[in-house]
Amino acid sequence: SGWTAFPPPFSSTNLINNVCGFIMLAIGNTLPGLFVLFALAALWGGYLFYRAFCIAFPTGDTTMYGMLALLLPSNLFWSSAIGKDALAQLFIGLAAFGFAKVCQKLETRSILICAMGTAGVLAVRPHIAAMLGVAFTLPFALGKSRGGSKNLAAKILLVPILVGASLLLISQAGEFVGLEAADSQSGIDTVDRLTRSTQIGGSAFNEEQSLLMRVAEAPFLMFRPFPWEVSGGMAAVASVEALGLLWFAWKRRRRLLAALQNWREPFVAFILVYSLIFSVAFAAATSNFGILVRERIMMVPLLLMLF
Repeated sequence: SGWTAFPPPFSSTNLINNVCGFIMLAIGNTLPGLFVLFALAALWGGYLFYRAFCIAFPTGDTTMYGMLALLLPSNLFWSSAIGKDALAQLFIGLAAFGFAKVCQKLETRSILICAMGTAGVLAVRPHIAAMLGVAFTLPFALGKSRGGSKNLAAKILLVPILVGASLLLISQAGEFVGLEAADSQSGIDTVDRLTRSTQIGGSAFNEEQSLLMRVAEAPFLMFRPFPWEVSGGMAAVASVEALGLLWFAWKRRRRLLAALQNWREPFVAFILVYSLIFSVAFAAATSNFGILVRERIMMVPLLLMLF
């Protein structure tokens, strides 16, 4: 009874249990109501991605991006259920929206929005929060500075705080995935252990590949499974979407090249750094198409901005 009905830890999977408990206290014991609220949280995340795009790329194709951010089938499907995916979508969108505003104008409100989004991601998926922390810090510290000497002075003061926060997030992420030792062999062993743990069901792939080969396939993370890798109905649907994304990326390759030429723009650099870390990490540690398609929705909305 009382608060004992909401036991710690207030993070990861147990966070979802507690959030569902709080919601049911507010609206009653209704499972459909929970599904609706989690789906709305994911849609709000898509809208925040759209708002971030409008701020960061004011001359971009906002209509096309809005449709993709809100209606991409994998985003709708995987983030509409009760679980971490919906909240991750919401908080990553909030963090991206806040950082887009920070890149436009360095204000306390924008920094707080970005921090709130990152804190939410930390509660849901600490390893993703660590990726975001690094992806925010490097472009903010090394990218172009706007707003004259006042903004430059503020950046100088904020960079040590961002570096410290990123190191803390990385430490939390390491504990979350069981990577506590600092030596490289321990890291490789942990990644291999995570890879083997995902090789379940009928969606396993790369079962005998080395870590180096898995990392080499990271650039194709967004476009798999390929048609020859399909082993069932759900994988076939995922493959059709992946082929659609590949066709879309190829048709808009000139827009991507134009965006890459502005790599020193902080928000463009943020997308590049985050996508690189995410792709390498998930390619190295995931050998299951079901997990891959579900969890890459945390990267795809950002990467699509460059197209």
